Amino acid sequence: MEIPDVNRPKRPSDDQSNISMHQGSFYQSNDTQVNLYKKKLLRTVIGISVVILLIIIERIFYEVFLDNEVTLLHNIQNGLGLIEEITVKQENEAEITFWKFKAHWFWDMFGYLDLFKYNFLILTAFIGTMFVSIDSLIAVKVGYMGIYSNYLISCLEMVYGGPRPFWQSDTIGSPVCLNTYSHPSRSAFILYFLIFYTVFCFRRRVINRDMDDQSKISIKFKIFEIALSIFVLLLVFVKYIMGSDFIINILLAIMYFLIYYYSLKFMDSYIDSLIQKSTIQERSAKKYVFYWFLYLVLSETFATILYSSQDYYAPTDWITNFIQCSYANGTLNGDLPYDEILGPWFTFVQTSCLFALIGAVFGVAYTYRNTAKNYNWYRGALKNRIYRSLILILCMGPSIVLTVFQGDIVETNWVKQIGINEFFLSAFHYFFLYFFLFGVLPSIFKKIGLIEDIDEDGYNILQNHQQLSFIGNRSQFRTINDQRQENSQE
Repeated sequence: MEIPDVNRPKRPSDDQSNISMHQGSFYQSNDTQVNLYKKKLLRTVIGISVVILLIIIERIFYEVFLDNEVTLLHNIQNGLGLIEEITVKQENEAEITFWKFKAHWFWDMFGYLDLFKYNFLILTAFIGTMFVSIDSLIAVKVGYMGIYSNYLISCLEMVYGGPRPFWQSDTIGSPVCLNTYSHPSRSAFILYFLIFYTVFCFRRRVINRDMDDQSKISIKFKIFEIALSIFVLLLVFVKYIMGSDFIINILLAIMYFLIYYYSLKFMDSYIDSLIQKSTIQERSAKKYVFYWFLYLVLSETFATILYSSQDYYAPTDWITNFIQCSYANGTLNGDLPYDEILGPWFTFVQTSCLFALIGAVFGVAYTYRNTAKNYNWYRGALKNRIYRSLILILCMGPSIVLTVFQGDIVETNWVKQIGINEFFLSAFHYFFLYFFLFGVLPSIFKKIGLIEDIDEDGYNILQNHQQLSFIGNRSQFRTINDQRQENSQE
């Protein structure tokens, strides 16, 4: 039983907190709800076990899948008129015949958007816009887990070391010759994760605000999820016929997405507690920010060890087909790096996104300290929200320019002389970009009057963002009590 604090005035949100605590006790003592939770947990465990079994089967028949898919994909590209056969005469008068993807702005656009450095900027704009104008805590949650998912899938790509379709065969063309691994497909994994996890977070918030109409709300969100899933399937199919991914790459990505997604759902209340302790709970934020930093540095160390253990010898066919693809698209450089042409290094560079997460952790903690008790700083008039979003996109302008010319910058002599490569440049770039967007920019908004003074304490905010991941878990109620005790001591 909680002992009331007589040293502080009673707050209106206290009554709501007590109601939530009584609801938690009711759920805990209700056999029907407990049984429903047990059945849900059992289904989750069985589902994940089946997915793990499929992953094992995929390893056994992987080569068989590739051989069949090469023929299938070539027939699809040729049937749609996307590729043409060309002949190139070498210096020794020998002729080489291979297939070229026909140039078209539509396919080129999708091809370049599939590059990590560009789609990561799109992810940044998505998270940043949500942070400054829609819901900052949900943006932090989706952003942290989304960036970390980029790291995880990049590590998996280094572990599997699977080729792209146009590496595997010269009968397959591609509008953009990507030099990163593609097994499992990173873009398919990230797209599905962002859609389902973002919808999951918003559904939790809406249901918690309207406990009496859960079924109707769930149905609406389910319809929304299905519509977005169909849209993602279309994007994934476009990537497939472009020769960027095999079907087996996409299926494996979906399997790992299911494991990651349902694991996060199961740990949802703990993730909420961790994020709150490193953001809106000022006393614990400094300590937990250091924990985040230490964990992310150790994660990047693991990625470095994984990269160092890579096999630096690639099949000759992969390299030959990659060079032919680059030649056909007019993107073949006069000089190729002697140590890296495709594969491990370029996939390892993708793990530099962890430095974006480090910058975001420090920036978000700074924002919530700077905005004092105004945890709803992202709210306000619609025009102010639009202005904040537009300013954030404009502030990304220098970052976009740097991303476009990043390859040329690392090739300049003075950059090479000081030992800066693409990984270090990306790491510095992402760290300062995210610290600015999530730490400095909200302070600027406050000074220029785009953040309104909302007189509301943190108790209601904590309640609104409690995600009831499973019945009987009481950690979300402790979070409210922790925040109340910290503020009462002040």
